[in-house]
Amino acid sequence: MPDTSPIAIVLAAGKGTRMESDLPKVLHKAAGKTLLDWVLDALQDAGCRDQIVVIGYGADRVRTSIGERAGIQFAVQQKQQGTG
Repeated sequence: MPDTSPIAIVLAAGKGTRMESDLPKVLHKAAGKTLLDWVLDALQDAGCRDQIVVIGYGADRVRTSIGERAGIQFAVQQKQQGTG
């Protein structure tokens, strides 16, 4: 039987200029976890085993934050153009 579990693409390349911080936007914390951890945990809970995380600004810090989570692949956004 073929694997039909969904694959998620998580947009995590933004700088977060309006946050007035050098920390990548997705690494800010809410209720003790990074914003990115909240998203990745929710995807895992929803049965999404594979996620592609698009990284850009602070890519090394984002990779380090994610650590060795299973099912994570990275796509690097070389030029910051936003999503609009």
